[in-house]
Amino acid sequence: MKKEKRHFEFMRLVLERVRITEESLRDWRQTLGRLSQDLNGIMDVPFLFVAWMERGNKGSLDIFWHRNPAEWVRIKTENEAKRIWREKYKCTEKEEIHVHHEEAGLLEGESWEEWSETNILRYGVRVDDASMESILGIAVNGALPMNEMDSLAMKYFVTACENVICSSITMKAYMQEVEFHAVRDPLTQAYNARMFWDLLDYEVGRSSRHKSRFSLCLIDMDDFKRINDTLGHDIGDQFLKEVVRVIMNSVRGEDIVFRYGGDEFAVIFPETGTNQGFIAAKRILEGIRDIRMEAQEGVPLPIVSSVSIGMATYPEHAETGGDIFRMADQMVMKAKKSGKGVVLFPEDGGSQYFQRMTSTREGEMVRHVRNGNVFPHFQPIAGLVDGKIKGYEVFSRIRADDGSILSASEFIDLAGRAGLVAEMDFMVFRKAISESLMGGRESLLFMNLSQRSAIVPDFMTRLKNLLKETGYHAENIVFEISEGETIRNMGILVGIMKEVRSMGIRFAIDDFGSGRMLQNCMRELPIDFLKIDGSFVQGTGKGVLMDGALVKSFVTFAKSTGVVTIAENIENEKTRRILMENGVDWGQGYHIGIPECSLKDPGG
Repeated sequence: MKKEKRHFEFMRLVLERVRITEESLRDWRQTLGRLSQDLNGIMDVPFLFVAWMERGNKGSLDIFWHRNPAEWVRIKTENEAKRIWREKYKCTEKEEIHVHHEEAGLLEGESWEEWSETNILRYGVRVDDASMESILGIAVNGALPMNEMDSLAMKYFVTACENVICSSITMKAYMQEVEFHAVRDPLTQAYNARMFWDLLDYEVGRSSRHKSRFSLCLIDMDDFKRINDTLGHDIGDQFLKEVVRVIMNSVRGEDIVFRYGGDEFAVIFPETGTNQGFIAAKRILEGIRDIRMEAQEGVPLPIVSSVSIGMATYPEHAETGGDIFRMADQMVMKAKKSGKGVVLFPEDGGSQYFQRMTSTREGEMVRHVRNGNVFPHFQPIAGLVDGKIKGYEVFSRIRADDGSILSASEFIDLAGRAGLVAEMDFMVFRKAISESLMGGRESLLFMNLSQRSAIVPDFMTRLKNLLKETGYHAENIVFEISEGETIRNMGILVGIMKEVRSMGIRFAIDDFGSGRMLQNCMRELPIDFLKIDGSFVQGTGKGVLMDGALVKSFVTFAKSTGVVTIAENIENEKTRRILMENGVDWGQGYHIGIPECSLKDPGG
């Protein structure tokens, strides 16, 4: 009776310890160690082990000890567990497996040297992904046969271990996928635009410290639109994947490949001068020129294309990440004008040429700002269920001398170099508010707030004066801050955001999911809206399972904290419908409405 009571107490402890929490998953070894220590209190269990195959065919083996083993016992146990692992996953002895030993409440006494009486009970632990099934091995003293209560207790124990192991492995795999897709382009697996700018700045700093050089190569497909328009986006996507495969096969292991635009790619060549970079770029050019995708159903001819490549080298041609990019970009444009399908780099006086070019353009920028040529465009944001306009995102535009309209991507870097970002932001804020007040209504306005504006000493004073002067209600203004900028400048932005929030202004995290510290953004900052990055939105619309899963997780995350979700870059009805079914609240994109210079009737 006393022994049965101990068994029931053990089963109660198991139920208590098996509660799945964030802490238990993070410290799963400690949780499993406690469970096995409880089991060892009712039967003789010298050790147990967990073995599995991680993604990338990496083996992992954890051994939990309740007896202090002699060295030969430790070695024999490890070898036996490895043998079971190899048998399970059909691996040879050449396959590596990482081994971790854990002391799980060692019993006092002499070292354990009684292997001959040990039986290993083996259990398969199923995970949602069948390829991730793991092995649970439990060593019991064969000299002490198990009775009915022992078997019942063992069943409880194994079930508890399955819950802990399955949840922790699944969570680890999920987080690895999230981290991977936060920095990679989902189509080609090359690094994405966010990582391009981060690593370009890093390489400038590294090369500066080590007094070394690096080359940047920008690759732009020639007439790629023709492939998409005539053969369809599916064929175009296949061709882009083939292009990246060729680029990766043409460079060294230490070179870094990016897809930073639709049909635009980049390669950073560390420790590489202009001559070496040019040779590598020519190899890429010729490799892409030789691509021959065979004829497919409805596609009668092999698909071919070429690229134009622009190059620049640090520090010969520029000394900042932005400048070296612009120099290489100028070379791409020059290559396009010279007939396409070539590699160009600044041969003479590159730095002087670039200085003259930028100083002239910066002068034009100053003139546009002084003349008030900066104005807002408004893109509607609508409810995905009712279709009603909820608000507008405000974009900065400049009207050039020839009457053409320039988007922010064409002038924001120059504005930063000229120190005009804060002035432009306030000019756009004021004009957007004035436009919204016309007709006696206030619209919900989403305005991009850059760190450069937020840290201006009189930012708060000017903001308060603007609201007081116009009478605009603060709750109808939402400042958007990109996730990448938020992560890099968390310490600076937290204080500013809390002070602005005290005025009634709300905040949105833009491009959510493109950074690498999602939870920290939500934990540290006062966020009201979460704008899901367009790459995940488009992937969800195309049926990319990982993108769809991530969007669902973002929605669950937001709803649990009372945050409104907004999907960016909705380009068709199918995507809108899928996002609505996944619980996304609002959306914007060309399917909802294009940016225009005036506000639409919100009832439209």
